Amino acid sequence: PIHSDWQPHGLGCGRVLSSDPALKVQLLHTSDGIPHWLLGYAVLSDRVGRLEDDFEGILSDSVIDWSANWAGRWILITSDHCITDASASLGLFYRNVNDAVWLSSSVALLADLGEAPTLILWGVVYNRGIDWTPAPLSSREGIFKLPPFRSISMTTGQVRLLKMPSIANTSPSPVAEMAARLRTIAQNAGSLPFTERYLNLTAGLDTRTILSAFVAAEVPCQTTTSLYPGMPEADQWLPPIVAASVGIPHKYSRRIPMRTEDIEARLQIIEEHMGGQVVGPTLDHCAQPGDLPVNERTAIFGGVGFEGRRFLRKYPANLGDLLAQFRDRPQWHLTLSVWANSLSDEIPLVMDWRDRFYLEQRLGGWASANHQCNDIIPSVLLNLGNCVKLSRVMLQFTAKQRLSGFAQREAIRTLAPELSKHPFNPQSWRTVVKQQFRAAKRLARRAMSLPKVGLLRRRR
Repeated sequence: PIHSDWQPHGLGCGRVLSSDPALKVQLLHTSDGIPHWLLGYAVLSDRVGRLEDDFEGILSDSVIDWSANWAGRWILITSDHCITDASASLGLFYRNVNDAVWLSSSVALLADLGEAPTLILWGVVYNRGIDWTPAPLSSREGIFKLPPFRSISMTTGQVRLLKMPSIANTSPSPVAEMAARLRTIAQNAGSLPFTERYLNLTAGLDTRTILSAFVAAEVPCQTTTSLYPGMPEADQWLPPIVAASVGIPHKYSRRIPMRTEDIEARLQIIEEHMGGQVVGPTLDHCAQPGDLPVNERTAIFGGVGFEGRRFLRKYPANLGDLLAQFRDRPQWHLTLSVWANSLSDEIPLVMDWRDRFYLEQRLGGWASANHQCNDIIPSVLLNLGNCVKLSRVMLQFTAKQRLSGFAQREAIRTLAPELSKHPFNPQSWRTVVKQQFRAAKRLARRAMSLPKVGLLRRRR
């Protein structure tokens, strides 16, 4: 989406891979000589070392199972099929044109092939209900998004579930395994060829967990916090204090003043790539980027997708109640009903519908699109908790433990105890007052909606 000099790579059998030079592409061979193309960055979570060095010792039949240990943002292509990382964060869309299968990270590029597909007006509004395009659909008819834990054939376009039998095992000590894998991921991330490493640090659990892994692995990095209008107060003042407690530098990133026409030009570039997949603050941030000094050799690490918590209190406990919210929006209701029917397809991780909703919709839809939008910024964005084996470990904790962030808190205490001394997401008195006021309004509305007979009985 950024460069015009796209690089072609011959995949054989008449297939060609065309990629942006900013995207890392590697040709790797397994021990039985089968070629694999790795797009993006993948780091191991089970041992210290480079994935590229281990590839030639793996049989081709074992690669998919082995990829459960990979963290990062990547797509793997063989002579026939493609698979994605744990949350499909690099984004892979597909379309059939004249009996040929076309795959791309760009909806807009696929829309330019053959007859232009009809635009779907989803009416997505940021922070209101489901504020992303519901997967596996896109913003165009006939263009679909590959969800996590699926592969797609490049010859037939058939989508299949991945088989990863080894991840059904449970860990006798999930906290210890989680901490060990995070430390290993951080060590391997430190070996990637970047000249600058930044960690997006907030006042929350997830980014601090990643920071604790860097501290334990003794990998040099800096922390940064992007300032934007309306951000929580704790995210503004707490990150530099947390970073200083472990001797790590911190920088604020402030939006660069830009002319309106320049912002509009950047929005046009994003639209030409994303095809309407992103709304809200991410779009604003990418159109008016911060002043953090970055380039193609800069890595920015985040905690998105790491938490593995239920996708929580925002949606009802019953799937039917969720679908009922869209009865007056037929297109949404039909799409989400199709997704709900796909829950009978067993993926390798044991999840209830809320977990699947978080993985396949929130991460595979919302987070993936936001990551792609950030590709306009010259840097590499990697979420190091994006690993199947880490998700498996997180699922071993009870729902109550996951909601409270128990696993992250314990991992932080194990990896860098000094980071546990600071509060997580502390609320200002203004926030507490606002929450209490909203709660009082909800109670008042409920009281007003009570039947009059019930109110009379209470008076007696």
